[in-house]
Amino acid sequence: MDNLVEWWTTQTGEEDGEFLIPNLHNLELKDCPKLKFLPYPPRSMFWILDNSNEALAGPRLGFWELSSSTLPCRMGIKNCIFRSSEWCILQQFPALEEFSLTSCRGLRALPEAISCFTSLKKLSLMSLEDLEMLPDWLGYLPSLQVLGIKDCRNLRILPASMGNLTALRVLMLLECEGLYRLPEWLGQFSSLRELHIRDCLDITFLPESIRNLTALEELYISGCSSLVHRSRREDACKVSHTRKVILEPEEEPNEEGQEEFTDVGLRL
Repeated sequence: MDNLVEWWTTQTGEEDGEFLIPNLHNLELKDCPKLKFLPYPPRSMFWILDNSNEALAGPRLGFWELSSSTLPCRMGIKNCIFRSSEWCILQQFPALEEFSLTSCRGLRALPEAISCFTSLKKLSLMSLEDLEMLPDWLGYLPSLQVLGIKDCRNLRILPASMGNLTALRVLMLLECEGLYRLPEWLGQFSSLRELHIRDCLDITFLPESIRNLTALEELYISGCSSLVHRSRREDACKVSHTRKVILEPEEEPNEEGQEEFTDVGLRL
């Protein structure tokens, strides 16, 4: 719908009018690059924007006019390109609990506005080919429980501040070819229950600190031949406390426990 330009969200088109669709729960925009909402954005709890830049970057959004109970709690942004100054619009969504970024070209660092998501529980970063680093503030999202990073090939290291994510329960590192080691501070994830590593070929050994992950129940490693080989032999003692360990030298589609990302977050 390349030519769709305006969506009037109230019956009268006025700011004090009633919403046309008052009980809208899921909003998905795909290939609507010119679409703007007038006079307010619709009230919807779940947003997915795919190649629909103007829905967020328009000059007048009016999210400030909505009560906190009608702001979205889940959002996915895919195939969108924003200028650096336009990402600040995300500050209008402090109540987000799930957020994903997928295939957003030119994004070398995460938008700082994400640091305002103090209620964020799930964060997924997918196919961000230009992403080179993760910010220190990532380690200060106090509610974060699930973090997934997939196909971010230029990402080489994880910031040490991530060791502060004491609420983190699931960590997924998939197809991150630039990552060359797991940091020793990994052992600070006192609540971590699941660790998934897939197709990270340069990671060749488990850190000693993984012994400290006493809450770890499930470990999945596939497509990392050197890491799998060592985890079966000299590093096996490091994960002997883990109830379920799946080691596969080559990736096997639909392997038990190898869940995929969704556009909105992680399905686990």
